[in-house]
Amino acid sequence: MFSNTNATEVADITQKFLDKHATPEKVHVWHREKSIPAEIFKQFAADGLTTIGLEGTEGLTTSDVILMKCAIGRILAKRDPSLMLETAGYALFREHFLLAANEKQRARIIPDLLKGDRGAWALTGPDSGSTPYTSGTTADKVKGGWKLNGSREFITGGRNAKHLIVNARSGSGKEMTAFLLETGTEGLSTSNPYDKVSMPSSQTVSVICDNVFVPDENVLGKEHQAMTDIMANLTLGRLYIASGSLGVLDACLDQLGPWMRDRKSAGRSLDEFGELTAMQTQIYVNQQASAAMIANTARQNPLAEETQMKATATKIFASEAALEAAKNAVIIFGGNGVMREQQVARLWVDSMIYIVGEGANPTLRSVLSRYLRKRVN
Repeated sequence: MFSNTNATEVADITQKFLDKHATPEKVHVWHREKSIPAEIFKQFAADGLTTIGLEGTEGLTTSDVILMKCAIGRILAKRDPSLMLETAGYALFREHFLLAANEKQRARIIPDLLKGDRGAWALTGPDSGSTPYTSGTTADKVKGGWKLNGSREFITGGRNAKHLIVNARSGSGKEMTAFLLETGTEGLSTSNPYDKVSMPSSQTVSVICDNVFVPDENVLGKEHQAMTDIMANLTLGRLYIASGSLGVLDACLDQLGPWMRDRKSAGRSLDEFGELTAMQTQIYVNQQASAAMIANTARQNPLAEETQMKATATKIFASEAALEAAKNAVIIFGGNGVMREQQVARLWVDSMIYIVGEGANPTLRSVLSRYLRKRVN
């Protein structure tokens, strides 16, 4: 659908979609109801915004496709981080599927994705956070397939997905295997949505496996070797989180410009106060730096370790810049900044998920530290 299209054109298409289907007034209702209507995602697929890479990418490189997806995430988050997160959760399913699926699996599942059925990606363990192979879901080999038991936590979109990828510990050490499951499979269930403060309209659940049988044909990729695909997928996921963070930076600048021009204090416009303009200009600096880091990393091989580390650094920088920007926007708005109807208040609360999602930033700093030590040695 987007053959020979660039990221700028896709961003324009995304903005037109939002202006028609996800106005600020509708987004406010979704927050109150803690749910995004299913038809929004059907329309996403109809417009090709969640199906990039599944078909019609003639004339595009892998980097082109990644940049287009990042552009979509940026525009969505500028309007509503919850909407961006919901599509990012599905993107984790889609990217892992595209990395590892065989032809039979593609023939079976891609038609569903093209018509708007969603997928979810289950990795996080109940007590292991960013170390998925230490606990959570286990896979035991049985005749004709596998038996899965345990749970995965903080699964975005898991309640509304038709297809799931469940990553399970399948052997000793770090041996992981990825499995394709479908809603309705015996023993597979989800919890009620979590009551989240941040990004409330994006529903997050636990995925529970109770002696779930998965036939061998539903193994995604190679047995016991899913960590390679998982790490490549997290590279893309961290770029999407960075893109969402960039959208928050965009939104903060858009909100602050008119406010600082028109709002008066002691007879002066807010944009005449040096401390406040310093906050505003730093947001712009971080916006430009985040955009450059995303573009640079997106043009590199996601399977390469160096690219994975660059994506990690990009996610850390952009997410922390977004949280700081939203906090300072609230400060500049004063008492108005903590009112529910103000977008800066929602951006401030929502930005926290970017700090902890796709690996909490303190954990990711430890990952970068190990990588840097290894480079020296």
